[in-house]
Amino acid sequence: LRLPTSVALVYDAVYVIAHALSSLQKKKNSIRLDPITCEQEKPWPLGKAFTDELKKVKTQGLTGPIGFDKDGRRTTFQLNVVNVQGQSVAQKLGFWTPTKGLNMTE
Repeated sequence: LRLPTSVALVYDAVYVIAHALSSLQKKKNSIRLDPITCEQEKPWPLGKAFTDELKKVKTQGLTGPIGFDKDGRRTTFQLNVVNVQGQSVAQKLGFWTPTKGLNMTE
């Protein structure tokens, strides 16, 4: 099964949100969602706690390992460096990660 990258990223994002909401519900015993309106700025009372739970998620997703730093940036991912010429198959030349930087294999 080959999925477009965007589909895999959306799947992983929904999974992370569901995981964080489940964790929050276990800690708070219930999650109350009030009606939302664009006319009134009213923060969600559990917004900070939910954000904290999002940052704690560590799992394996369709796009690879998923984890976040204290600022909520994804830290455990790898970007492949590829060479594409015309319509030919992409040749992997190396990869980049936030922790190791650039690693060229070709």
